[in-house]
Amino acid sequence: MARALQGAILSGRVGHAYCVAGRPGSGKKLISYAFAKALQCEDRLEADSCGVCSSCVCFEAGTHPDVFHIRPQKSTIGVDVVRELVISEIAHRPHRYPYKVFVIEQADTLTVQAQNALLKTLEEPCGYGIFVLVTEKADSLLPTVRSRCLTYFTRPVGVQRIAEYLASHAGIAAEDGARIARLSLGSIGRALALASDEELGAIRVYISELAETLRSSSLVECFAQTKELERYKHRISDVFDLLSLRYRDALVVGETGEVARALDVDESRQTLYLREEMLEKLEAIDKARVRLRHNGNFQLVLDSLILTLRNP
Repeated sequence: MARALQGAILSGRVGHAYCVAGRPGSGKKLISYAFAKALQCEDRLEADSCGVCSSCVCFEAGTHPDVFHIRPQKSTIGVDVVRELVISEIAHRPHRYPYKVFVIEQADTLTVQAQNALLKTLEEPCGYGIFVLVTEKADSLLPTVRSRCLTYFTRPVGVQRIAEYLASHAGIAAEDGARIARLSLGSIGRALALASDEELGAIRVYISELAETLRSSSLVECFAQTKELERYKHRISDVFDLLSLRYRDALVVGETGEVARALDVDESRQTLYLREEMLEKLEAIDKARVRLRHNGNFQLVLDSLILTLRNP
C-alpha cells in the first residue's frame, strides 16, 4: 500500500479519494498522514516529505492551512461537520499549497447523512481536493462512497520489523521485543501498548511457571491453578494468547528443529513435545476461549483446560 501511494506521488497521478483500512494499530493512520504530508511538501525527497520545509513544519505543528483532520465528535461524524469542514472548504482553492487534503479518521463513524453529503463532493472532484478516509471497517461505508475511492488495506507488520521499531522507539531489548512483537498480532500500536504493560509482564512470568510445573503437578495442585487464574480473569484473552504462543513455539521446535524459544524459558530448559500433543493443547486453548466468549462457567472452563494442558 505504501508503495502504491508513493508511486502515485512520483508519477503525479494522485487520485482524489482514498480509503485506507486495517485493524487497530496496523499503521493506517500513520500511512495516511505520511501521504498527506508528502503531498504538500515543498522539497520532497522522491516520494517522502523533507520534514523541514514550511509545509512540513506546519503539518507537524497541526497548523497546516491546507490539511484538514476530521475526527468523530463523541461517537459519530455528523452531516453538519461534513458541511462545515469539507463542503465549505472545498469550495475555495488552496491557500498556498498544491492541494486541500482532508483526512477523515474513523470514517466508519460517518453517519449515512454525512456520507451522502460527502458523496456529492466525491462525485464531482475539483482537481485540488484529496480525501483520505481512514477506517477499521471499509465495508461499513456506503457502497457508493467506497466506489469513488481507491481502497487499500494495511497488512500485519512482521515480527522482526516490530521488534526493530520497539528497539528504536521504545528502547526494548531485542529478545523482549521479539516476544512482544509475536503477541502484537502484527500491530505496532498493540506492541507499543504491550511494551509498557507491567501487568502483562507478570502474566508472562506466571504462564511460564505454570507451563513448566503442570506436567508434574497433582490433580489438587492443577485445580488450584484455576483459583490463581482468577487474578487475571480481566486479562484472560492475554492469558490465552501467551499460552498459545508458548505451545506454538514448542510445536515449531518439534517440527523443524529450529531454535525457537518457548516463551520466557531458557534454551537449556526447552522441552520438545510431540506434534499431536501440541495440537491438542492449542485446540483446547481455542475451545476455552470460545466457551468463555459464550458465557461458559469460568471455573469449569479453566479446570478443563488446565487438565488438558497437564496431560502428556
